[in-house]
This record gives sequence, structure tokens and C-alpha cells, in this order.
Amino acid sequence: GSRHQWAQDSDVERKTMKRPAGSTANGAKRFCASFGGSKFEILQREIIARSEADEWDPAKKEWTLAHIYREEGSNPGTCLCTHHPILEICTLENDNTGHEAVVGNCCVKKFMADIPSDTIFSAVRRVRHDAGKSLNEPALKFAHERGWISDW
Repeated sequence: GSRHQWAQDSDVERKTMKRPAGSTANGAKRFCASFGGSKFEILQREIIARSEADEWDPAKKEWTLAHIYREEGSNPGTCLCTHHPILEICTLENDNTGHEAVVGNCCVKKFMADIPSDTIFSAVRRVRHDAGKSLNEPALKFAHERGWISDW
């Protein structure tokens, strides 16, 4: 099927994976609600490994949101924490090290509370289902900051 995204294919390495049998869209909601210590510890370890800092608090401050996109159900991604499948994907960049990290929307919220990824994804879903709808302010700001839209 077609894939809707907010990043160019060359920007992010993609892996082709199949959705596990019995997996549903509600599975992501259950994962976010039950985000356990072990997955968070994996996320922390992987972020620190790609950072200059060697402790969590300073390491997480090195990262910024570069891209967000949604994968279709037939081509879900895998989060840095190892959670699979993820459909709402955030690509993070570390300006200090040049590293990129692909994480799910749930994980990005766990350590980048100031990023309105939920609000942006909500706007994209709304417009995708009804082209007559408009994006919300956080989605417009995100797009404007990246030069995808201009001041007219």
C-alpha cells in the first residue's frame, strides 16, 4: 500500500517487517500505557550510546526531533527500545555526534516531553481521513520550522 510520511526515504533507513499475527492498532495504546522499565532501560542505553554524555539526563538533552512520519500497517518499524510494530515514528538527531535514532511516538514522549508529537500525529491523522480539515498549530509550526511551508 501507499505510505504517508513527512520524511524523504533517503533520510531514514527503513526495514521491511511483518506485523505479528493478532496485532492491532490498540496494541500501541496498550504498549504506551504499560511502558515498562526494561524497554525504557533499553531506550536509555541506546540513546546514551549515541550521545556524547554518558548519563541519561544530559544525554537526552542532546537530541532534537528531525522528522515524524506514519508507516502503513504493512510496513511497520521497530523502535530503538526494540518495540515492534510502531506506526507513528519519530526520527531524532543528535547535533553533537551526528547520530540519528528512530523511535516510536510513545518513547519520544518518555524523554522529550516538550515535543508535541501526539498533537502533530493527531493533526496528520485528521487531515488524512478528511482532506477538508486543517492542521493544528503545533503541526504547522513543525512544518514551518523545517521549511516545508512558508509565510505565503
